[in-house]
Amino acid sequence: MPVYKYKALNQKGNCIINTYRANSKNEVIHMLQGMDYYPITIKRSSFLQIFYRKITSKELSIFCRQLFALFHSGIDIVRCFHALSLQTTNKNMKMILKNIEEDLEKGQTLTISLNNAKVFPKLFIHMIEAGEMSGKLDKILEKMALHYEKESKLKKKIEAAMIYPCILSMTSIIVVIFLLTYVMPNFVSMFENAGVALPLPTRILLKISSLCIDYGYVGCILFVFGVCILCYFAKKEGVQVFLDELKFKIPIVKRIIMKIVSIRFSRILSLLLASGILLITALESASKVVENKFVEKQIKKSIEEIAKGKSLANSLKYRGVFLPFMISMIEIGEESGTLDHLLEQSANFLDDEMDKTLEKILPMLEPLLIMIMSVIVGFIVFAMIMPIFDMMNTIS
Repeated sequence: MPVYKYKALNQKGNCIINTYRANSKNEVIHMLQGMDYYPITIKRSSFLQIFYRKITSKELSIFCRQLFALFHSGIDIVRCFHALSLQTTNKNMKMILKNIEEDLEKGQTLTISLNNAKVFPKLFIHMIEAGEMSGKLDKILEKMALHYEKESKLKKKIEAAMIYPCILSMTSIIVVIFLLTYVMPNFVSMFENAGVALPLPTRILLKISSLCIDYGYVGCILFVFGVCILCYFAKKEGVQVFLDELKFKIPIVKRIIMKIVSIRFSRILSLLLASGILLITALESASKVVENKFVEKQIKKSIEEIAKGKSLANSLKYRGVFLPFMISMIEIGEESGTLDHLLEQSANFLDDEMDKTLEKILPMLEPLLIMIMSVIVGFIVFAMIMPIFDMMNTIS
């Protein structure tokens, strides 16, 4: 639903500037006339929706927690969103909440209102729809708050694990560029005047240095262009499936990806099944939450097998994307009729295992990166020092 920005005069002659979500311009005029406002200008501001950013897991957990507290205390849903819009300091969130409040006042359901906002995940909207249909909206909100809190923690763990390697890699690149473009040129004239035959490592380094100095700007343009091309093709589904499948072929990365995928899948499937959603519908929603196109494709194949009468555990067992522990828990859960409970336990256990895995890998990754950086910088220094020793030998 588009957003309209209007300027109007109230009965006191004050100028009012605000936004309103409506299907047409006439609907905005009708709303203003109902409030005894005199419209001056009404412009469609759909660009506001373009710049709405997706809500993060942390923001969603806070939003669910606050909405649960208000709704559980007996306040009607419209007043809940009005209260939330007044207390939030985030301008983006405030406008989203106001638009949802307007939709609710028009008589639309919470599911439709959230869907119109275009910023909430599909999973969240499906869960709210299930809560409205079952009359357990408050319980769903509480569960979703817990889910997004855990999802936020998992993302923070992954991001924290990547910070040090990224900083070290960037430092290495800056040091190498500095040595090639500023330090190395100072040695070139000295080598040329000496008339000493340069060793192979020095000649290679001089060639690289001259290329960086003479064609550095071309390299930067090509690099930016290459990144843009990669980003464009990375959005293609076929490319995403290929790249995500590639992750499962790298030994160390495969184990980490399998744990992340298993945690997300088991946690969300547990949440959906506990909310009374059918298995196939729950699997369709869970496949989109794992954030891996290759795994999503494998889950869809499993759904086809389940529709033919195969069990969930057997349909996932030979896919090669989930940990055997999670498959075993699913098998036991199907036999005992406590699938949702065991999936939750599986997610909690794997979450702890993920912490231990990251604690093991990080201490190994740090010296490895330092070693690579030392080899690169060492080669540059060695290539610069070798001719100096040759010059000293010649003089001697």
